[in-house]
Amino acid sequence: MECTDPSPHLSASAIFCLARGTDIAEHTSTRNAVVQVLEGQGTLTLNGEDVELVPGRFVFMPANAPHALKATENLAFLLTLSDPVPSEN
Repeated sequence: MECTDPSPHLSASAIFCLARGTDIAEHTSTRNAVVQVLEGQGTLTLNGEDVELVPGRFVFMPANAPHALKATENLAFLLTLSDPVPSEN
């Protein structure tokens, strides 16, 4: 499922379901992201720090932050991406 917002700072959401043992290698994104854990458990490594993923946890990931993920159990989460707000210089 994917939803989009027609606002000037576009966002998109998708539900991810990962099997236990799934690894997503370290990468970056040019967009801000919020992870909302729906069920299961995992570990998100964000800027070199481990964050335990458990149901109900929200994690903000700023644009260009290196991150990786490991599902230690079957894991479902909602990922919402949004464009960074331009600075007002």
